Amino acid sequence: MSLLFYALKVEGRTKDKPVDKFEYLAKINALELFEQKDYKTTWQIFDCEERERMDWILSPRTDLLKDRETIYLKLFDIYGPNKTISFFKLIQKDDVKEIQLKLCPNEYVLEYHDEKGMILDKSGFKVVN
Repeated sequence: MSLLFYALKVEGRTKDKPVDKFEYLAKINALELFEQKDYKTTWQIFDCEERERMDWILSPRTDLLKDRETIYLKLFDIYGPNKTISFFKLIQKDDVKEIQLKLCPNEYVLEYHDEKGMILDKSGFKVVN
């Protein structure tokens, strides 16, 4: 089992206890293992019920592959001061088609990283039902 959650910043709110965060992590990972049977260079986790998920299309920034063989697309959910990874895709020059996703209503940050982990581009959007 992999743990696919991390918080970049926790601002000492009393309801943000470490045990609560771990319980949340365990629940979303258990749900993901139940829903997805195979693993690829792409994965996604959900923080809502299937009936709440909305269709969404991402068009990868192919121009970022100009001098690179591979870039990493990471999509984060935003929860106050925290961001949690929701979707990941390894993008190579021969795999630059649109990405069809199901997303939970929330605010998101989309980041592209190079092989060394440097951010190449960053943008945000909101999914509402």
